[in-house]
Amino acid sequence: MGLDLREIATVVVTVSPADDRSKAIGDDLKQVGITPEFVKGAEKRSANKREASAFARGFDQTEGQIFLIVQDDQRLVRDETVLPSIPEGADVILLATANAGTLPNTSENREAYGTNAYDGLALVEVHDTDYYRVSSMAHAKAILICSSRGRARFREEIQKASNRSNSTAARLSVAIADLNAYALRAPLFDAVGGMKKTEPPQVSPVITSSSLRHAKVGEVRIARKGRRKIAVQAVRNTSTALLGWDVIADVRQDETLKPIKTHNVRLPLYHQDVLKDRFDVIPNARVFPPDPEAQSCGVTDEIGQFSILSAEFKWIRRPMLAPETERMAGPLKQLKGTYIYGGWLHPHFGHFLAESTARLWALAKNFGKIDGVLFIPYGPRTIWRTRRKYGPILNLFAGETPITPLTGPAIVDKLIVPEPGFGHQSRMLGSREYIDFVRNRVSSQITPEGGDRIYISRSKLNAKRGGIFGETSLEAFLAENGYEIFHPQQHSAEEQLSRYAAARYIISLDGSPLHFASFALRPDAKVAIVKRRTSTIQERMAEQVRRFSGAEVHVMDHIEKMWVREHFQRIDYSSYGELDFVGLGDSLRECGFLKSGAPAPSFGVDQIAQELENRPAELGPLVPLEGP
Repeated sequence: MGLDLREIATVVVTVSPADDRSKAIGDDLKQVGITPEFVKGAEKRSANKREASAFARGFDQTEGQIFLIVQDDQRLVRDETVLPSIPEGADVILLATANAGTLPNTSENREAYGTNAYDGLALVEVHDTDYYRVSSMAHAKAILICSSRGRARFREEIQKASNRSNSTAARLSVAIADLNAYALRAPLFDAVGGMKKTEPPQVSPVITSSSLRHAKVGEVRIARKGRRKIAVQAVRNTSTALLGWDVIADVRQDETLKPIKTHNVRLPLYHQDVLKDRFDVIPNARVFPPDPEAQSCGVTDEIGQFSILSAEFKWIRRPMLAPETERMAGPLKQLKGTYIYGGWLHPHFGHFLAESTARLWALAKNFGKIDGVLFIPYGPRTIWRTRRKYGPILNLFAGETPITPLTGPAIVDKLIVPEPGFGHQSRMLGSREYIDFVRNRVSSQITPEGGDRIYISRSKLNAKRGGIFGETSLEAFLAENGYEIFHPQQHSAEEQLSRYAAARYIISLDGSPLHFASFALRPDAKVAIVKRRTSTIQERMAEQVRRFSGAEVHVMDHIEKMWVREHFQRIDYSSYGELDFVGLGDSLRECGFLKSGAPAPSFGVDQIAQELENRPAELGPLVPLEGP
């Protein structure tokens, strides 16, 4: 088990006069159970001195050798607080990363180039599946101090930054060369962009596709600072075994050296400018499946221009990076013909529907002969697993068009890249083309079959996937009122859609089956979404079902208490809701879902205790969520 950030001190240094930045990162941290202290830099100072003084105060007021210090221009991009096992002997861990770095701190380099950060000089090697070993990185945005040595060395350079009005990030990069420094391969923090002029103001992360390149001995790069460019080569320090940079030419003086072209494109945020039913038609397209080290994937044209419509998101706040220049130079398989880009095949049912079917609406457009729908894997070995589980759904939508998996980079004669028409959160509403496509495909191939009342159950799913206490008691009550207890995972995709298309009354806990049901529901259906967790997702689900089918939807909130995994203290997919069944029964009756006037059974403390006792030990205990 790694370090839980909620158990250590956290300091947010505020270097900007914009209070909304501090509020944004403060809200992010509090949402995952971290309560930070805020420290301001000295006023009426230069930007560098103000930044350095804020960091100095943050270091000085924090006791203990392990603490987290975060700059106020950062946002949390993943709701995780437990770090992977920290490498043995680590002095500092960088929880945010950058491409800038510094040259070795020698008198010759200081005299010729100063203590400056150059774009492209970040120097990292893969340590393990979770961490990079860092030799140089000019980044002072989110740092976990792990040792007294790391604290002392960083504090020394912060003082120099203040005394000399240097960049704190550049000075800390100098210190990194003397420490055991690591960086998360999947950063927890990223930079904040400009302030939106709204009431109240909002802060949004700015995401770019610049990736963290892994250095190799002998590699040559062109690094930049302003108009100055230097050519450097990676060399191995025999005494420390770490990599370092050796300057081999000053490009300002030798213009015959050509800069290495790097691909850097700003990607839109997940909710920006979406659901417009656009597409790119790209001749000689380059398709790149996910690279496990660089975390990049997507489509470019033949000169390396990235197709924004091919962007994938593993987390809502952070897209996968665009393919790096070096990937484009490698051997590429050739695919003849015209293909539609389907994105990645996700092995989780809800994500599969939201992400892997989102571009299939383009099959309804008149593009002439289509030789296949091209899919890339979500992760290692996921292509086979996803096709085995959800192949019938792909076939339902793709018809006679072949599904073509691609596990390595390829050049495609002609590739159509549709904009995703479905997804999570704001994209859950679906684009007009996507809704029409899935509804038409389902209605033309599925025959309604089954009763007119069904309850979509979670009671036979693995307990780690969350739910409510007493679901089987609720099922017995609903069965007495004419409802079929339906376990979708036990039925084929066609059978599920047939049942949803036939039903006039559907009751369900919030979950992925409701996305699928919306593809088939009749316009005169009535749907009750029973909240199993405290969240806003149920309202988005309800709006999706209404928009896709025209059905009447009611969201019913009768949660009395939430139970979460011990030590987590936040609601996630594995949480359990404790519901007021009597109140739920009254709501169902008022909205016309129940025929009888019999009250629903209560489910009390003793029954909950029994379910907790029967919970598999390997899943860990559940505890009541504290607070409101």
